[in-house]
Amino acid sequence: MPGFSRHSTISAYERGTRNPSQSALSRLAQLYQVSVPFLVCDGGDLVRMLPPEMRELFHVASQRTDVAQMALRAAQCRREVVRHIDGLLSLLQSAADPVSGE
Repeated sequence: MPGFSRHSTISAYERGTRNPSQSALSRLAQLYQVSVPFLVCDGGDLVRMLPPEMRELFHVASQRTDVAQMALRAAQCRREVVRHIDGLLSLLQSAADPVSGE
């Protein structure tokens, strides 16, 4: 995107050590396909921007961090199981393949 060639500029915006100009905000909003108010709002403002039915879902989800942690642990376990199965299949395949030259 023209005008945003330096990662340090964006990083400074994210850290709050530099404020983007109005034109930079407009270009960023266009790039991310969101409104300028969406870019500059804090978490509380963001919740207020949601439709009422989504606000309730957001509040329920924010109270249920245990569910999110369980989902993360399940995904990690799944990756471990897949890794072990891949290892077992490789071992079985190497045992079943005849060694050439014997």
